[in-house]
Amino acid sequence: MEEIVNNIDAQEANIAHQENIDGSCDKDKITEHHMEEEKKRNYTGLESVFAWMCMAFGFFFCKVFPAHQNPLGAFLLVVAIFLATTVVLKVNKVKLGVVPVIISISAVIVSGALITNSNLMLASIANTYAVVTYCYYLYAVNGNHTKLGFNDFIVVDYFKALFVAPFLKVGSLFQGMFSGKIRKSGDILGKVIKGGVIALIPTAVVCGLLSYDSDFSRMIGNMIEFDADKVFHDILCLCLGMLVGQYVFSLFVASSDNVAKDKCTEEECVTKLRDMQKTHVATALAAVLPILFVYVIYFISQWKYYMSAFTGKLPAGLNYADYARDGFFQLCSVSVINMIIIIFVQMFMDVSKPSIAKIKSGIVITYAVFTLILIATAISKMVLYIDTYGLTEKRVLSSWLMLVLAIIFIVVIVKQFVTKLNALAVSMAVVVVAFGVLALSNVDGIIARYNVDRYLDGSVENIDVLALQDLGDAAVPELVRLMEELEYRGMVGTDSYASGIYDRTKGVLEDIALGYENEDRQTMSYTIPYMKAKDALEEAGITGIYYEW
Repeated sequence: MEEIVNNIDAQEANIAHQENIDGSCDKDKITEHHMEEEKKRNYTGLESVFAWMCMAFGFFFCKVFPAHQNPLGAFLLVVAIFLATTVVLKVNKVKLGVVPVIISISAVIVSGALITNSNLMLASIANTYAVVTYCYYLYAVNGNHTKLGFNDFIVVDYFKALFVAPFLKVGSLFQGMFSGKIRKSGDILGKVIKGGVIALIPTAVVCGLLSYDSDFSRMIGNMIEFDADKVFHDILCLCLGMLVGQYVFSLFVASSDNVAKDKCTEEECVTKLRDMQKTHVATALAAVLPILFVYVIYFISQWKYYMSAFTGKLPAGLNYADYARDGFFQLCSVSVINMIIIIFVQMFMDVSKPSIAKIKSGIVITYAVFTLILIATAISKMVLYIDTYGLTEKRVLSSWLMLVLAIIFIVVIVKQFVTKLNALAVSMAVVVVAFGVLALSNVDGIIARYNVDRYLDGSVENIDVLALQDLGDAAVPELVRLMEELEYRGMVGTDSYASGIYDRTKGVLEDIALGYENEDRQTMSYTIPYMKAKDALEEAGITGIYYEW
């Protein structure tokens, strides 16, 4: 009997053990199932709609690229993308942050340079800023800030928005496009496409059989007439647009899920910076003081040369062009070197003691002051150059760059006294505002107006009409004004330099008018300067002249 009981107990124990094994297996299967469910993200109807919008955005982005060839289209696309995205976010009940909203507004405003000026470089930079800022807006608006508010960590947020977040949700576009209720629409669309493919061959056969009728053939030809290059371009835009749409929607999903927020956090950045600040003060001084000594000797040896820029006198043996050009390139080289040194001191010098922190501030201030002195002399040289020969695009851009650099180095100096100042963020704001003023001001039109005014009031003896022509559409109204003023002054047909200027100006305007008449410019490539130029030519009665050779 005892043996039987023992056998029964053993069997029951085996059964219980087997049940435990099966139960644990079932639990493992359930756990794996849950993990798979977590990996398989469910997209809402609104997210599916936005996925289709991203696809459309990508296609039209490729259609208007490059932006300087389709400025109106690129500008309207920027406005549409920001507006549509904001509506989607508000419907999704996302609380928009103040900083992302302000920066996005700045991007839309700056992108207005696409239609307010005819400068290709400025238009391209404006469009690039709008695109980059849109990525930041889409990322940061969901609360993915490295640090709340407008601070230096905004650079980190821009980096994560462009190079981290979009690659954490690769492949999400088509999942979002065909999810939920839209999946059924996608199935129906697929069936429609399949039916269309089946109908393609018999339809072609029927058309071939009926093509004997000339009226039918002509009507079909008009219906299916297409430009092969245009079709190929649209197909290419569609393919590339998928990649652009995937990038944008991946960024949107990663931002919504906050998957990049814990990467490169504020604490990690601060810790990394502190770990880098290990350079001893003696090493730092030994590295930077010799260069300061060289600067002092150089400024003393060149004192008369630099001071001549403030007195308005040209040094002997130099012309105005070499004088200003040398100052500009010296400025650029030294400014870059000094900024690298300042960054080196800020990032690597050990400032654990207050006394050492003061030494560091002294080094930074000294280098910044030396740079400001050089900037001041370079600007004075450029003013002397412009006063003698007038404005050109290069002279304006060079002057703009020098002024921006001066403000940035002033910010660096202020930072040494106001430690809470976010110098990097403020410098970024300075660059954006300064660029917006430059790009939105129709700088080429201002250059043309300044030079024409200087020539007409007699403050300069000559004017380069061909250089004004190179300024593009923005210069046309001023060239018309120059021609009409010379005609009003009776300079036409005389044996004088002004008469030659009149003839040259009229010939240039006729060439421009001929170009306008022969070109096939699409509506999306219109700009305000272009429309003003056409109006000015029309009001002056200038038309293109065809020469027979």
